Amino acid sequence: MRPIVRGDVPTRITIGGKVQETAVEQYGFFMGALINRIGEYCSYCEVSLGANLAVEHVLPKAAFPNAETDWTNFVLACVNCNSRKGSGLKSRAGYYWPDDTNLRQNNGGFNTYSMMEYYIGQAAGDNVVLVRPKANSGAVTAKVQAIIDLVKLNSYAKQDNDPKMSDRRVWNRTNTWQIADSLAKLLSVYYLPYAGTGNDVAAIAQAAGDVMIKALKSQIKMAALAAGFWSVWVTVFRNYSFINDLAKTALLKELFFDTFPGTNLAAF
Repeated sequence: MRPIVRGDVPTRITIGGKVQETAVEQYGFFMGALINRIGEYCSYCEVSLGANLAVEHVLPKAAFPNAETDWTNFVLACVNCNSRKGSGLKSRAGYYWPDDTNLRQNNGGFNTYSMMEYYIGQAAGDNVVLVRPKANSGAVTAKVQAIIDLVKLNSYAKQDNDPKMSDRRVWNRTNTWQIADSLAKLLSVYYLPYAGTGNDVAAIAQAAGDVMIKALKSQIKMAALAAGFWSVWVTVFRNYSFINDLAKTALLKELFFDTFPGTNLAAF
């Protein structure tokens, strides 16, 4: 789950061509600011939203009317995550949320990405990409599992059991994994000639100027932005070699942290 930085409440919002500097009474007017700040992706499952976009209230507006227009209560969500989460939540307590950017532990910190593991597992007899709490992350396992269960990130059914295929989150996540794996493997091959030269600093600089590597990195950025599922891309690319750890860190930052708006860099 991508850790997001929403930033301070916008002081100016354009409505009907006019700039309104005071707080608005309708939460829908904040959608444009949210898209600009954190990108057009579900804050829970990370799918690219397109037209299926909604301002999601972490604390349900029916139960918490005072939080209906509270900027700190907004994320973006797809139809599936929004409906699965429902309106029965009583408190933020007991869960980890993607906008909990104040969560830190030790020097490295921890957050919703580092406390979750994306892996290929079995569901309904198929090999699909699932999510589970990551061991030794410093997080409370029960709270990690609680947010996974709340929005049902692992909900998956074969077409025979769900003819409408109304919830395609796991299917799309798995398809994105396969695309990311193919591109990561290819990019790793292009990096291979620069590895083992004995001078990693020079090798990293040379690889950065390689025309084919630059072109492939541009394609990877476009593919990732189009598909969404940020955590999948980072997980897959971390499994491959790119000269050394320094080069891999810089590559992940360039491809995914700098490319996806509003990504909390403490996840690195």
